[in-house]
Parts: sequence; C-alpha cells; structure tokens
Amino acid sequence: MSNLKKNLVLFFSSVLFTLFLAEIILRLFVVQETKRLAIYDRDLGWRGKPNGNGNYVRKEDAINVPFSYNELGFRDDPLAPRASVKRRIALLGDSFLENLEVPYEKTFLALLKQELKQSSTDAVALMSQGYSTAQELKALQKFYDAVQPDAVILLFYTGNDYEDNLRREFAYLDERGELVFPENKDSWLKQQNLAFQRWLYESSHLVFYVKNFLASRAALKIEDESKKVKDESKEYKFSVTRKLILATKAYAEQRGVPFGLAVFTNKFELRDHQMEKTEFVERVAREAGIPTLMFTDLH
Repeated sequence: MSNLKKNLVLFFSSVLFTLFLAEIILRLFVVQETKRLAIYDRDLGWRGKPNGNGNYVRKEDAINVPFSYNELGFRDDPLAPRASVKRRIALLGDSFLENLEVPYEKTFLALLKQELKQSSTDAVALMSQGYSTAQELKALQKFYDAVQPDAVILLFYTGNDYEDNLRREFAYLDERGELVFPENKDSWLKQQNLAFQRWLYESSHLVFYVKNFLASRAALKIEDESKKVKDESKEYKFSVTRKLILATKAYAEQRGVPFGLAVFTNKFELRDHQMEKTEFVERVAREAGIPTLMFTDLH
C-alpha cells in the first residue's frame, strides 16, 4: 500500500506538472483566438467580465483588437451618472452591437455616442455576442434601474436571431402558444460549477485550446447549456420571435419609455432575394406600431 500511494502521488504530480508546463508554453507561444473574457450570469447565461479587458483575435481575418468592458460587463464606456445627461437611450443587441472585430472608437456604438453628444443624449449598450431577443430583454430588466433610459431600441439581425430565440432556457412557447420565461432553478452548487467552468475556459489557455481543437478537428460539439437550442419549425421560430419583440416593447412602455426597432438584414437574404425573415419582423413592427429603421438596402 505504501508503494501504491507513492506511485499514485508521483503519477498525479507528473500529470499536474505536465498540464502546468503545457499552460505556460501555450501562454508564451500561442495567441488564443476568439477569447472574450466572459463570465457566467445566472440570468443572462453569460456577459463580459465587469471592468475586464483583453484582446479579441482571429488570425484568419488578421484581427487583433483590444477590448474592455464597463462595470456592467458590456463593451461600452463606463456608465455616466444619470444626472449628467439630458436623455439616455438603451440599445439592446448581440455581436452586431458589440463589434469585437473592430477598435471601439470605430464601432457603431462609439460613433453614435459621438453624434449624440451635441444634444446631451447618451447611448448605453446592453449586449453580448450570441444573445437572443429573450436575453436582451432580460438584460434590460436586470440593468434597467442602473441605466434609467428614456428610450429603448432593440437591434434585430435576421441572420441568426431567429435561431438564437430557440434557447428554451431563456424563453419558449408552451402548448397554448403562450410565452414563458423560465426561472433559473439551478442549485447553488450547480451555479458555482457553471461559474467555475466559464472561469476555467476563459482563464486557462490549455482548456480553451483543447475545447476548440476537439470542436474543430474532432467534430466533437462541446456547448454551454445556455447556448443549446431545440429544433423547431419555421412557424415556431417566427411566433416566438414575434412574442419576444412584443414583450420587450411592453416592458419598456409599462415604464413609460418609448420603444423602437432597428432591423439588420442577413446578406444572404439580399443576395438571394429571399426576404421572408426581414419582411416578417417588419410586419410585426408595423402591426404593433413600433417605429422601425430597416437596414435592408446597403447602397
């Protein structure tokens, strides 16, 4: 038994040393791609690390862009005191708004904020890569009191927002077709485990590299629970999307805040002249009386 214990200690020590050495080597010689410095959020699934900063890298596209998050965990300037601005607009979105691929000063958000300065109006972004409409609504609910907006604008992208809206963890339609927002009933222990997994993935170069290697080279899909979707019909996608847009509108208007919509059309819809997804969300907005800006024709 004594020799067995010694051998086990030696074995596990060797494994730990090898992992440690691999971590050091990767940090020295391999730039981690698409690392976003995200944290687990029990309400939103994930968001950026509050006051965190890093570099977003995609070698294939020659992208190496520094980024930073504000105190809320979003790629935006620090939140100014509400009394310091005359008006404030809350922008809800995903990667279209986060724009990690370009320097912050060239993002849509930064350029808009610069334009709005003349009228003492501020824009605050609540967004993260991959957010669904439900997550964007939940972000508005979570940070509404901190932001105190005078208007809310939802940015909707027809390329993947319909599919992202199939995440049943955040919202789904029940058997009667009613919109349901499930509560997070995970135990404290599971929440800590999910938070640790997210921290490990974002902190360890080795874990990040192995996960992405298995996903890309071994065709092994390793996905966060919060990103899982359930295959549904086109009718379901359209229906849940319509109800989520209307629910976001209702939440804003219940607080006396006007609501608007900005729609970005998928480039493949434009190329193939198949505009069903764009036309549907445009129709939803028209029937609900939602002021809408359509980014359809890029010329």
